[in-house]
Amino acid sequence: MNATELNSFTFAIIDCDIISIKNYLEKQDYEYRITYENIDVESFYFQNMYLQPIKGTAKGLFFNPETKPKVTLVLGNGWGCWGSLCNNISSNLLLNNIQITINNERPKHLINQIVIREGKKTIRVVQMLLGDNDKMEFLQVGNPLWFENVEYYKKRRIKDRINKNILIEYANKIGIDLTSSDLFKTSQKSLYVEL
Repeated sequence: MNATELNSFTFAIIDCDIISIKNYLEKQDYEYRITYENIDVESFYFQNMYLQPIKGTAKGLFFNPETKPKVTLVLGNGWGCWGSLCNNISSNLLLNNIQITINNERPKHLINQIVIREGKKTIRVVQMLLGDNDKMEFLQVGNPLWFENVEYYKKRRIKDRINKNILIEYANKIGIDLTSSDLFKTSQKSLYVEL
């Protein structure tokens, strides 16, 4: 599997190893259920999380991909709480955190976005979403970063300003190859968290 085959995919990249995240979460006073073990990421993701909305239990999988072992990739079954948890981790450990959402389905919450944080500060947001009035909206906050092509944001059609192909391009430029089936492979233990 590679992420380009999916119509809906949300993930975060936290700029640290999984042990640091595990140690941080274990010290928190939250009611997490944490499992740290060898997990077949692709199978686990499809069986337990992909396109499964949060119904009582939020599930997240943290792992160091073979293709980029010095970062932690985070996959979840719903993004609100996972985005917040990734922000919490990066804020308290003063880490970089990049969140990308690709959603080309036509549900109530159509959204394509990239959010970049440095420690406690959100430095960049580029987002296209389907607003409450069923009208496409485009938003950008912060200064463009080195990997962005700002010409995309000038396109007449809002849905062409930030879309699946653009987000795949951006992820590739920052070192996450969403076209690689190796992205979901790891030889290290993974961290499975339930909230």
